[in-house]
Amino acid sequence: MASSARTRVLLVDANVALREIVAELLADEPDFAVAGCAGSAEQGLAALAAGGVDLVLISDHLPDVAGSAALPRVREAHPDVLTALWTSAPAAPLADVCVHRGSTYRDLVSALRRAVRSARRVIELDVRPEVPSTSPAPLSG
Repeated sequence: MASSARTRVLLVDANVALREIVAELLADEPDFAVAGCAGSAEQGLAALAAGGVDLVLISDHLPDVAGSAALPRVREAHPDVLTALWTSAPAAPLADVCVHRGSTYRDLVSALRRAVRSARRVIELDVRPEVPSTSPAPLSG
């Protein structure tokens, strides 16, 4: 994730009007910049491949696949990009943050800010999760 002053956000939602409203509102936020918009998971993945994105706000209601189902592909291809799932479901363990679809705009922005702050703390502390070894354990004698 870039340490620039503004977090570059990709909005992925099938609802064009909602994408435009959120993009306009985020444009007024001093710590966010809209990097792009997409109407499907495939369009979102293509926009991610182009680069310049720090955080993906993806809806769980997309025409091609649920956002929660697209998260593993996002994580695999772009492990440094934060993910925020906009959903009606109670939780999605693969997302850095879940935002309830009925949340206010302020709640949305607060959740995104918390995710960004947490990620920056992890980067600053260089804390990385341990990856389990795939090599067999030595035999004890």
